[in-house]
Amino acid sequence: LDDPVDEWRKITNEDGSFFYQNPATGQISFISEDEAARKIQRLVRNFQASDIPTPTITEVVKALRFQRVAEDNYAKDPNKLANIVNFALLNHCLLDDFKQARECYNLAVKKSSTNPVLIRAYAIFTLAACDNPKAKVFKKACEYFKAASLSDPDLEKFEVAQASFFHWAVVSNPKNPTALLNYALLHQCVLKDYDLAEKFYLRAMAVAPTDTRIIENFEQLEKNRLPGGAYAGRGPSNVVLKRSEVVEEKLEWGEWQRMFDRKQAVKSFKHFWYNRLGRYTQFVEPKWEDVWQQREERSQVSYENEADGWVTYWDPQLGQEFYYNRLTREYQAAAEVVPYDEEYNGEGYGEGYVEGYGEGYEESYEGGEQLQLTNG
Repeated sequence: LDDPVDEWRKITNEDGSFFYQNPATGQISFISEDEAARKIQRLVRNFQASDIPTPTITEVVKALRFQRVAEDNYAKDPNKLANIVNFALLNHCLLDDFKQARECYNLAVKKSSTNPVLIRAYAIFTLAACDNPKAKVFKKACEYFKAASLSDPDLEKFEVAQASFFHWAVVSNPKNPTALLNYALLHQCVLKDYDLAEKFYLRAMAVAPTDTRIIENFEQLEKNRLPGGAYAGRGPSNVVLKRSEVVEEKLEWGEWQRMFDRKQAVKSFKHFWYNRLGRYTQFVEPKWEDVWQQREERSQVSYENEADGWVTYWDPQLGQEFYYNRLTREYQAAAEVVPYDEEYNGEGYGEGYVEGYGEGYEESYEGGEQLQLTNG
């Protein structure tokens, strides 16, 4: 006999009710494939939208008003700085007219090179436009962002530009690659949220996989998260984490794992540390005394021997016991360390490989330190 066909079939009961069955798997469902697909699509859209704050009615009205009057005010008085900046933002963020935006920004910068709203927006524009020479442009943009943060540290003056132009652009058109690029640069350069910036870069690349503006700016973000880069401080990005492998674990390390990124071209950056509980990475080795103290604070005493000073703790977050001696102030794991294959000498690939990130993309470091994206 032939195997049952792997397909969903509609089965109608005598009372007129119906359900769907797959003869090959024996599965039953009360919704059709089309309905299931729509539910999944809705869940994905809701998940993606969760990264974009929903504007209030007041914010919507303000954003629409700014867009409506920006062009009229510029036409009435094209020499007023506020009119020039608002018209530049309109073309940059919402109309996707980079030629007109550039003319306005250049004119505005000549009038005032210290206005925090202007220099933040202009710096984002130069990065989004991928102006050459890129290294010099990036350096100048960083100088603009630094100067703006000194005169407007709380982003109060930039609030309207952020909400009515950058934010509204992704709210009104969440699949526009330029809007997503601008929003990624906003989080990267102004809000300093590099993980969220990475999300919007990936979303932009999913919409426009060959857009070099998006790819090159994403590469710049990844490169500058390495030690010595403009955004150094912790560890590599989620993209790097998801393609990396666990090469060493020890019970005394608690939640920490030593990771290996085989696609990183720079040898000194191949290894990094990952905190499974906090879900963050860092290049520097954890301070183990601090790690033990944190574990002690979150754990419960399960046994105490006053004679020799040993206390047994139960760590509920890791599901492990460990010991602390109050006399010698010594910590100790409850069991032997997890075996580690010395054959790799710290550079091999252990179990626990983390699958790649994104739909149809493979991230790799090829030809030096620049990150290349290749369609997978």
